[in-house]
Amino acid sequence: MRIAVIDDQLIEARLLTKHIDKYVEDEGLEKIQVEHFTSGDEFLKAIAEDVRYDIIFLDIYMDGMNGVDTARAIRQKDGEVPLVFCTSSNEYAMESYEVGAVFYLLKPYNHDQVVTMMKRVTPAVRTSLQTLTLPDGQVVIPRDIVSTEHYNHKITLHMNLAEDVCFRTTQGELEEMFADLDYLCVVNRGYIVNLYHVKKMEDNEFIMKDGTRIPISRGKKAEVKKIYEDFVFNRVRNEILT
Repeated sequence: MRIAVIDDQLIEARLLTKHIDKYVEDEGLEKIQVEHFTSGDEFLKAIAEDVRYDIIFLDIYMDGMNGVDTARAIRQKDGEVPLVFCTSSNEYAMESYEVGAVFYLLKPYNHDQVVTMMKRVTPAVRTSLQTLTLPDGQVVIPRDIVSTEHYNHKITLHMNLAEDVCFRTTQGELEEMFADLDYLCVVNRGYIVNLYHVKKMEDNEFIMKDGTRIPISRGKKAEVKKIYEDFVFNRVRNEILT
């Protein structure tokens, strides 16, 4: 797991890292790599090179680009990475909701609060790191699949922030590979969508976060609508309970 801490106060960044390391040790988790950045600009230059992080911590009050503006820039590139705001005030609580922050970590850091935060965030991270080996040997992260398309015995996986992945198999075999991944939903003959990447359902189609529109067959509309509503409900409920 790779974590970025964006904070212009080195002492506070090191304290947060210490709490995270202790949590990892106490829980017996795999080693976590924590990288420190002193400004939003410095971090944005790093991810411009397609460097990927599993959790990003942002101090709100920084010289130059503050944490909220940095988060907005991050969301233009990655709409899914968990963002955690770190601050001594709840002044920007509404802005944190706007960019989809998963936690508001108040300073000075308290270990119990850090533990609560990590227990909330790490299950989603584990899902985001799960891999799948395709029939031709290619390895993909299912969570990064936006949608799939089947045409002429060839499957195209449209990926988030990566090039499409193509391989040969049948639609039925693809659905069997995805059987345990309840966020991948068959919406039409030859189409599967990742519900994490859906912006909204409208009439007979899904509008994805990247702007693409994927049709839902009439025969599956009621079933797909129920699956999507359950997915959204469970996601919101988990956010409230954790």
